[in-house]
Amino acid sequence: MTKLTPEQTYKVNQVIANLQIEDMNITEQAHKNLVELASGKKTTKQIIQEIQRRYTHA
Repeated sequence: MTKLTPEQTYKVNQVIANLQIEDMNITEQAHKNLVELASGKKTTKQIIQEIQRRYTHA
């Protein structure tokens, strides 16, 4: 698992809390994506491309 700074952890937790307020549960994959994004390991564009590949049946 990617190690986050306290500030990065706070930001990820804030996103999760906002989703929960809207009654939206977060999947393990979505949590992993948030952590990788917060840590700088992946960009938003990379994550979007991965999701598109996962759901594109070509």
